[in-house]
Amino acid sequence: MEERRDARRIRRSLEAWFRAGKQTFRRTRTFDLSGSGLAMFAPLSLKTDERVDLTLRLEDGRYVTLRARTCWRRPTPEPDRCLVGLRFEQDSPDRSNLQRWLGYQFLARFAETLAGYSAGGFRMPAWA
Repeated sequence: MEERRDARRIRRSLEAWFRAGKQTFRRTRTFDLSGSGLAMFAPLSLKTDERVDLTLRLEDGRYVTLRARTCWRRPTPEPDRCLVGLRFEQDSPDRSNLQRWLGYQFLARFAETLAGYSAGGFRMPAWA
């Protein structure tokens, strides 16, 4: 499978709510995310190329609202659930807020790595 991501991903399990079409919002968790998309757990009824409205609760308690399309689906051990990849639409309301938050996360990871070097030797950071 060809890699088509255009942004670095960070593995985070964030609380999220989504709906496809006019369905009611359903609660889920993210698997990983970037400024251009994310992976999350969803019911098998969510199809590829389906438009999704999404709200994420960031670790600092703020909420971001996004619009996305499903890109791919993968099975999980649970029979009624799959892992789906979403690509954010360019006009997503809070996309820039999410990208800013992700930037802070990447800086924090980099600072952890530098702290490992300056402590007298390299230690694998906790996020590796």
